[in-house]
Formats: sequence, structure tokens, C-alpha cells
Amino acid sequence: MLEDGISTECMTNLLINRIDRRNIFPPLRNVYKEVKRSGFCCNLRVISKATSILWSRATREEKSVYKRLCDDIADTYFIIKSYN
Repeated sequence: MLEDGISTECMTNLLINRIDRRNIFPPLRNVYKEVKRSGFCCNLRVISKATSILWSRATREEKSVYKRLCDDIADTYFIIKSYN
């Protein structure tokens, strides 16, 4: 339970329904920035749980953006490491 008696589950559901997913996928903004923009007041536990739920519900296309970004970062890391 949170301080005012509202459960984490309830706060998470309220948060997910309130934020604009178009600002989260692809990574135009992260969940925390979108929460601040919407004016929804919640703690990091709720934001983390909402992020996890949003990721598990994300479409294959939404996730592919992150996977390509991860691959690009890994490739860049190995290129830089090979020069050193």
C-alpha cells in the first residue's frame, strides 16, 4: 500500500491509462518523462511496474526499435574496443 491507502496495482493501472503510449514507443520519451508531463504523481515503484507492463504489452514493431538500438550500441562498443 502507498501512503494514502491506494495499492501499487491500482496506481499502476491509473498510470498506464493516463500516459500517452505514442510518446514512449519508439523511444521519443521515456516513461518517467511522460509521467511528469501528464502531471500524474507516483513513486518510482509504480513507474517501474508500469514500464514493465508496457514492455510486455508492446508490439513486435515497438520492441524492434529497441532491439536495433541495442545491436547498434553493441556494434559500436566492439568497434571502439577493437581499436584500443
